[in-house]
Amino acid sequence: MLVFGIISAVIIILFILILFLKFSVILSIKKGDLEVRVRVLGLKFKIPLEKKVKETEEAAKDENSVMKKFMDLRNDFHRIKEAIKAALTYLRYKIELYDMGILGDFGTGNAATTGVAYGSVQAFLSAISSLIGQYFELKRPIRVNVDLNFSDPVFNISFHAIVKARPIHLLIGVMKFLKANKTPKG
Repeated sequence: MLVFGIISAVIIILFILILFLKFSVILSIKKGDLEVRVRVLGLKFKIPLEKKVKETEEAAKDENSVMKKFMDLRNDFHRIKEAIKAALTYLRYKIELYDMGILGDFGTGNAATTGVAYGSVQAFLSAISSLIGQYFELKRPIRVNVDLNFSDPVFNISFHAIVKARPIHLLIGVMKFLKANKTPKG
């Protein structure tokens, strides 16, 4: 009985440590592949994820497919914006953002649509920056270093972020996001 009590106490203490210990998550998106690394107590772990299926070269060269990617991203953001706000309201000042950056090459093959798409991306990034700034303190401003290619269709964008948080806060934030993002049945 004493052994069971000791084992139970150790499990409870480990569970509490895991939920309340602060950790870092390093997110990187390079060439469509998401890479997640977690750092806890000075130890780094890479979380294995399935590789995204690469698009065919024909779709990548199509000018409309690049614009469609941006429009889909913008529409997805607007669709879940309120759910994101509900989660971020809870997470206010419970998450630290150390570094965020976007870099790469972009072009649609047409100079006019490249300019319009880049302007849309800058407006989108401004909206994201202001939304993030309302809820978190950025240790550094968001870095944007995108080279425009006005003659060739290119979409090679990388994203990088370092986020520090406690798992319990993230768990509650995800639950609030899912609750706010529920669609009514019917």
